[in-house]
Amino acid sequence: MQDSSEREPAQGPALSVDKVFSRARGVFGRHWGAFLGGGFLLLIGFVVVEAAILFASFQMRADAWAFVAIVPLIGLFLWSVLLNGFVFFTAVSDFSGRKVSFGKSLGAAFVHAPDLLMIQIIQLLCLGVGGLLVIPGLFAAVVLSVAGPVRVVERHGVVASLVRSVLLTEGVRWRVLAVLAIMLLANILATVGWSALSLMSRPGGEPGPFAPAAQLLMLVLVILQNVGNAVTVAALYAELRLTKESHTLGTVEKVFD
Repeated sequence: MQDSSEREPAQGPALSVDKVFSRARGVFGRHWGAFLGGGFLLLIGFVVVEAAILFASFQMRADAWAFVAIVPLIGLFLWSVLLNGFVFFTAVSDFSGRKVSFGKSLGAAFVHAPDLLMIQIIQLLCLGVGGLLVIPGLFAAVVLSVAGPVRVVERHGVVASLVRSVLLTEGVRWRVLAVLAIMLLANILATVGWSALSLMSRPGGEPGPFAPAAQLLMLVLVILQNVGNAVTVAALYAELRLTKESHTLGTVEKVFD
């Protein structure tokens, strides 16, 4: 029997960019509190772990300043992996008409974290190498765009999830590219926003009177930016399943078994 990750998706109605963002806005509006709470909780956990690692590093080596730059970057990347898993599970629960559980979503984030980490590393490598020639980079971004939700929902391995993403995007890649282009524009605007807040919090290089409030708002924007990306990718995956395979999400998820 041919594996589901290798079957050609059935052709159906064309993917609707409007429906992708409508679905994303809907789930974000219903669960923004859970998304924000999950983002803060995971971030606090990583800050504590990073502080412990840095403290231990300086206890062992007085010249451990290199870790000051490296450890936060690694922590931020791992935080984004866990947040993606949390958001994917929450979004699919909502799309399937099931009750959203904060605890289950948080648990799913850790369960799927190793494979999601590998998928994100492969995506970044493909984007980095392909980006040197622009077109290959865009192609990689499109065809691998929904590998994360595939892993969480269908429980394929890393390679099978990537292959499945390639197959799901086949025939609608220009529309997927349009979704990603809109996401990119939104990310640019969000980055400008929290960068401006960062500058406002330290006028002249010194902390201003509104620094704490500006930094807190900046942190909220960073979390919501990452949540928005993950929600949109989950919505894109859902629309690809519905339009290309004519499945209702409530009948096909292995994630709830």
